[in-house]
Amino acid sequence: MIKYTRREFERILIDNGFVFCRQSGGHRVYKRNGEETCVIPQVIQEPIAKRLIKEHRLIIKRKEKKRCKKNLSTGHSNRLTPR
Repeated sequence: MIKYTRREFERILIDNGFVFCRQSGGHRVYKRNGEETCVIPQVIQEPIAKRLIKEHRLIIKRKEKKRCKKNLSTGHSNRLTPR
């Protein structure tokens, strides 16, 4: 199972049609279609994330992070370098 940060999990909820409703202490409340409620804690542990994904039938689309590759012809990276 992949570990999620709070922001990553919030993005998954939003992509699945949930809308932020309110915050109560260390928990954020999201609603979908005005009926289904999902409460996520400030710190999301693996069993909690797994349960929420299964319970709310969440579709997960993870993007791979692009890595900076070196340009083989010049030996320089694609990032901007200070002048």
